[in-house]
Amino acid sequence: MSVPWTGEEQLTRRLHVLQYVAASGKATSFTGYGSAAVTLVDAGWAMPAITMEPVDTAQIAGTITLPAGFSSLWVLTTRVRFPDGVSIAPSTIVNAPPAFDHLLPAIPEARGCLFAQILPTGGTGTAIRADIPLPATDVSLAVPSTLPAPLSPEEGATGIGPGSELRVNEVPNAVYVVLVYPDSGSSTSPTVRIVSRESSVIIPDVTPFGLSFESQAVHAWSTMAFVGPSDADPDPQLPVPYMAGDLCAVERLDVTSAGARKFTTP
Repeated sequence: MSVPWTGEEQLTRRLHVLQYVAASGKATSFTGYGSAAVTLVDAGWAMPAITMEPVDTAQIAGTITLPAGFSSLWVLTTRVRFPDGVSIAPSTIVNAPPAFDHLLPAIPEARGCLFAQILPTGGTGTAIRADIPLPATDVSLAVPSTLPAPLSPEEGATGIGPGSELRVNEVPNAVYVVLVYPDSGSSTSPTVRIVSRESSVIIPDVTPFGLSFESQAVHAWSTMAFVGPSDADPDPQLPVPYMAGDLCAVERLDVTSAGARKFTTP
């Protein structure tokens, strides 16, 4: 299938460079920061000259509330996010305690961002807090543990395809992203991403797009649930920045995921 490109032929973005010293995954000092505009033309670009300037440090500290049965995080990452959406993570701690005290660079207009994750049975639970003015010494957040676990169809079900329902455990106030994909790399089936406010979705008919699900083929499906700052009326666009790699675009975001199940198409 031929897909025409209708976007911009030339893009100008900003390159950020941060120099720092770290020990055991944690930044201990910052030795320089610089940025410069970069223009991309037909996927080509030239490295600009960047002047590195001294940068002060800012504290980010607080406490993370963990679900019952957890005494530490699987991973805790502290990031600095710039106004253009770029973020850099100077500190990433594995098996981190719930109380934290980290350093970030004190850069004008930049904000702090926390990424805290646990590994409950069958999935992941992640809490993200962003747009934190620096310094910040009393940051608090709670990591979610209610997973969008698959309910139906059962593992290994047959005869599942367009028009079939996929249902998961309900996560209050969530926007769900259900990913349906071929289990084999040689399959001709597409990968389909379904976004819904409901905990059950229907596998869509993809033939209008010139695509089809391969017959008698094993497929898998998995789900992520996103809960943002507006609990009463979740925005269907809520997952978009996260899925595009901008983890710190939303001020408060809880993300849970559940492992995959498999089915066979008719």
